[in-house]
Amino acid sequence: MENGTPQETRRLADGGRHKVRAGLMMAGLLTSAIVFGWIGGEDLSGALTFTGRVTGGLLFLASLTMFAAAAASVDYWGGRRLKYSGTILILGTFVVLAANLMMLIVQIQGRDITPFLACWLILLVWSGWAFSELCRQGIWRDLPHPRGLAAGVTVTAVAVAGNFVYTQMYLPHMSPTKIDLTTSFGKPRVHPKGDHVYLPLTISFKNIGDVEIYVVYIMYSLWGVRDEYIANPLIVADSVPRLGDRGWQLNRFSTTKKHELLSVNLNHIDPGTWVSPGETLVTEKLVMLPRNDRLDVVKANAEMYVVRTDKAKVHQPAKYDTSWGEDRAKAPPWLLKDQPKGTQFIRYDMPLKQPNKLLDLTRSPKQITVWWFSPPGDDAFPAGTFVYSRLGTTGEEFQEESAEGRYEQVDQYGFMWIVGTSDVTSIATETDAPSD
Repeated sequence: MENGTPQETRRLADGGRHKVRAGLMMAGLLTSAIVFGWIGGEDLSGALTFTGRVTGGLLFLASLTMFAAAAASVDYWGGRRLKYSGTILILGTFVVLAANLMMLIVQIQGRDITPFLACWLILLVWSGWAFSELCRQGIWRDLPHPRGLAAGVTVTAVAVAGNFVYTQMYLPHMSPTKIDLTTSFGKPRVHPKGDHVYLPLTISFKNIGDVEIYVVYIMYSLWGVRDEYIANPLIVADSVPRLGDRGWQLNRFSTTKKHELLSVNLNHIDPGTWVSPGETLVTEKLVMLPRNDRLDVVKANAEMYVVRTDKAKVHQPAKYDTSWGEDRAKAPPWLLKDQPKGTQFIRYDMPLKQPNKLLDLTRSPKQITVWWFSPPGDDAFPAGTFVYSRLGTTGEEFQEESAEGRYEQVDQYGFMWIVGTSDVTSIATETDAPSD
């Protein structure tokens, strides 16, 4: 009896370790099945793009494989009465490894830290342990066709990786954002009183690409220029050193006496507006200008920012904050440091939603912040406006971003600045009849 006691103790200890291994195997497979079943189900029904739903379908199928492997583990760690329980178990373990490796790669690609990062790391470590434990149990000897299984697993992994690369990298690259933004003037009409004119202005925006977009902001502005004719042309060699004083342009037969903002409009198309491929949005305005101001040139400019709908969903701003009145909103100091005192601004935020659950769990909450500035102007520079727009992690909108960060915004979300074609006209020549 005494001689059998150590053996009995060892047998009980081995049985206890066996149950612990079986429990850990079951827990890892069930946890993975629940997590990826949730992600796959959400994307299968709610992803913004067809390819995102395909990825969701693949993840949902992967979760079913994990559930089957969890059920097979009961037989494998029990009496091994089923012939293919080992095959299903090793396949499910591999799927857990591949799925969590993919999630970790996506997480690293986004350079964000989220609570689910710990989940991918834990399940990745678990899958490594599970593989080593199954190999120690000699599972490969129990498989009916180990080479065929290995080949099938490899093909499946390549197919999943290929789908991911195709949907997340290839398709956006092959379908670039294309916007046709133009401004054009009509013929000015003189008011019956003769002291002012009506200048027709058309702003046209057409999505000529293959992907839907969201409007983040759109702005047009009119500038008036008054030039003075120079009978004796400027000497180029003498004028080049002063180009910076003239806005880096040289006109030998004229000099600019006045350059001023005549009209500006922010967001005549509401932020968050969805524009489909081929859709055109046209806005027509009548701008009232003084006739006796003798503006030699009136110039129209337009610009906008957009986001691709296959990259994100953008919500409309809940409110506009201002630097005046009760709001007293703040702007980043690095944006105001080169602006004159008294610069006013408007700010609004647009929350951003990832296009699928997969990215939602691997990205920090994002938002787009837009500042529209209006410096008062001085003797050196006329009063005007400019817009700064930033896409980044919520709560970091006051941090100065790098050029690399701006490039990543274009790559990840299709967040692009579009400058429209300009148009010019002359009020004087269009409204005055030639003298005899």
